[in-house]
Amino acid sequence: MQIMYNPQMSPVRTGQPISLSKEENMNRNRGLALLSMVAITGYAALAGGGASVVRAAVMADVFFLALLVDREADLPSAIAVAGLGLALWNPAVIHDVGFLLTFAATIGIVVALDPALRDGK
Repeated sequence: MQIMYNPQMSPVRTGQPISLSKEENMNRNRGLALLSMVAITGYAALAGGGASVVRAAVMADVFFLALLVDREADLPSAIAVAGLGLALWNPAVIHDVGFLLTFAATIGIVVALDPALRDGK
């Protein structure tokens, strides 16, 4: 069986738009968010689970979880939920300097970027 490509029938060539319906686009985004959560969590487990790795993975998972349940993804909320969740899971982590520094650095980045992100909207 031979598959032939006809450039005359290409949607790009004929100017026909390729678009998904809103529902198809939402389902696609949900699938990508779920796939991202699995990949990030798997990578965090393979990387050894240091304070910064776990913080980043939990923040990303919270961010993508918001997309999965049709909520607005918000970086400050993701940081807060990640910090609270990690502190509840292991209360000793609040005395870990690496944990504190990684949250301080992330909060600093978000605070510095927030005005730039808002101006871009």
